Amino acid sequence: MTSPLVVPRQVAEPINYFLGVLDEANALVEEGRSQEAESCFDHAQHLAGADQENQLLVDLGRMCLWIEQQRHAEALACANHCLKKYDDLLSASENGCLKQDLLVQRALSLMELNRRRPAFDVTRFPDTPKATPETELSVPASDQVRQGTGLPGNICVPT
Repeated sequence: MTSPLVVPRQVAEPINYFLGVLDEANALVEEGRSQEAESCFDHAQHLAGADQENQLLVDLGRMCLWIEQQRHAEALACANHCLKKYDDLLSASENGCLKQDLLVQRALSLMELNRRRPAFDVTRFPDTPKATPETELSVPASDQVRQGTGLPGNICVPT
C-alpha cells in the first residue's frame, strides 16, 4: 500500500499549490533563509486547512527549520506535539519511516539540550527486545581479554 503522504497520482490544483509552497519553504530552509522559510510555512499552514496530513507536513518542515536554527527547545516541543496530535496517522504501517524520522529528530534535539536519557529511550524500537539477565550474552572465559595486552576492555582476544 502506498503511503498517503506520497502523491502517486494527479492532484487537484489547490493541493498542488500547497505542495509548491511547502517545497519552496523547504528549499529556503536548505538555503538558510529562515525568515522567508517561516513566512512560507505560515502560508502553507493556512493552505493546509483542516487536512491532517498536510498539517503534519507543515509541522515537520517547521521542526526542521528550528533544528537548522539550533532552536532545539522549539523543535522538541514541535516533535512532541506531532507525536500526540498525529498519532493515528503516524501509527499507520505505511508511515513507519516517517515516524522513525520524527523520533530521530526528537532524539537529536533532546541530546542537543543535554537530555540524553530520554533521547536513548525514544530511539528504541518498540518491538526490539530489551536485554535482561536471562537474555544477555555472556562472554566465555576463553574469549575474555587477556590481562596486560594494552587493549581496551571491550575488545575480546582469545586466550
